[in-house]
Amino acid sequence: MLHGFPAGITLYGGVQGTSDYTSAALGVGKDMGSLGALSLDVTHARSRFEDDDESGQSYRFLYSKRFDETNTTFRLVGYRYSTEGYYTLNEWASRQNNESDFWTTGNRRSRLEGTWTQTFGDGMGNIYLTLSRQQYWKTDEVERLVQLGYNNYWNQISWSFSWNYTDSVNHRSGSYYSNDNDDSSEQLFMFSVSVPLSKWLPNTYADYSVTHDNH
Repeated sequence: MLHGFPAGITLYGGVQGTSDYTSAALGVGKDMGSLGALSLDVTHARSRFEDDDESGQSYRFLYSKRFDETNTTFRLVGYRYSTEGYYTLNEWASRQNNESDFWTTGNRRSRLEGTWTQTFGDGMGNIYLTLSRQQYWKTDEVERLVQLGYNNYWNQISWSFSWNYTDSVNHRSGSYYSNDNDDSSEQLFMFSVSVPLSKWLPNTYADYSVTHDNH
């Protein structure tokens, strides 16, 4: 559901559900012109498990600002799960499928994420940087992610390169795994290219990607 009102205000929402999980979201956004755009929303979820039922709320904040002079975009997203009973659909499924592993960290309590995107001139592509941190209900440790990437295209051939660094909560112990062979951090390098085959097959592309995991 999405509906616009005067003065740059937008009301939005949606529902999601299965036989044992339902959620409903409602939010409002405001276009503030040269100051950027701001939105706030709340999601209520009810989850049914074999041993109990849970319900809770999640509050989200989003701010986005584009600097036209430099083709730069900044986006800040903050999630805060105010109650321990809130589950996303993925978290509900994870607890259902592997409850012992799920309770190592529990469901997510808060997440903060910022993305900076810089677009260059014609044919120069764009570069982006994403930083995020999140915490869970069953551990005090913090999970961090750094992602740096570059996208471009040439003669309808698009390609991208990215580097991901993740410092995760170790699911075997529920805390950071600290010894000489640190198992909680991971670096991932990925390159992908997409080539159109429209000369021979309309609306067809050949995609190739390669990934290197430096764990």
